[in-house]
Amino acid sequence: VTCFFSKHVPDADRVLQRALTKWRGCEVPCHPTMSILGDPGRVDDPTYVGHIANDGAMCESEEGVEQYERLSGEKANAQIVPLSVAETDSEGNPLVLHFALMATKPVREGEEVLVSFGADYWQMHAKGVFRCPDHDDNDGVAE
Repeated sequence: VTCFFSKHVPDADRVLQRALTKWRGCEVPCHPTMSILGDPGRVDDPTYVGHIANDGAMCESEEGVEQYERLSGEKANAQIVPLSVAETDSEGNPLVLHFALMATKPVREGEEVLVSFGADYWQMHAKGVFRCPDHDDNDGVAE
């Protein structure tokens, strides 16, 4: 497991064990070999509000994938996009890892921003792989 922290994250917060345990429940896979981990302790920092976006649906079985993809796609009004940053370390690894939420539909004031986490995320969530102890009771699903 390789874990990259943006260079602005203080050294004291660069704890691999915390990223692999406490923050794991706030993980959204964004690529076959890469995930975004949100730090639930940073919800008051406007730089990090993107990681508290919810999905408009959930999928807990392979039989529900088609329905999930339709419903989540209909409700989603944003998507997670990587921000391109050219700065790298001596081994070529990116030093600044940022993602943004980009609106894909008009978002009215007070409307919740919804993204699709993907069926694989929800199936792993159902198996207990992703659990965020600091999340609210709705487990990342919009009401």
